Amino acid sequence: MYRATLLLACLLASLFTYACVPTPSPSSQSDMERQTIAIRRLTSAIEGEHWLESDPSVSGAELLRRACEKDKALCEPFAKSLVQVRRTEQTSHVLVCTSNGTTALLEDLACTPEPDRKAWTEKQACEFTLDPARLCP
Repeated sequence: MYRATLLLACLLASLFTYACVPTPSPSSQSDMERQTIAIRRLTSAIEGEHWLESDPSVSGAELLRRACEKDKALCEPFAKSLVQVRRTEQTSHVLVCTSNGTTALLEDLACTPEPDRKAWTEKQACEFTLDPARLCP
């Protein structure tokens, strides 16, 4: 009887511990993987707008608007996110954050071949952290 009680207690304790461990929901994980793939297309389109626009005073937000106006499918994966764009002399820089603008999700420089920062795993503030002057040729 003592063994059965002990075994039951251990089983319940392990189930309780497993149930309390936070894990990302499958949908949010798959959403982030889709956004990771989609950010390259978006960054490339923004970079195209960057090089088409000779006026350096045109904002990153305007470049984003133009890119999405030409291909609405580019922005669909980010419909529930806040997307910010910075424009430097040599490249475009894209930051995707939660819709309330508190947490960074992805960060990408147009001058690199892969998405540069999967920030959703870091739980950091919605701020640009990559240095284009250092990372871009």
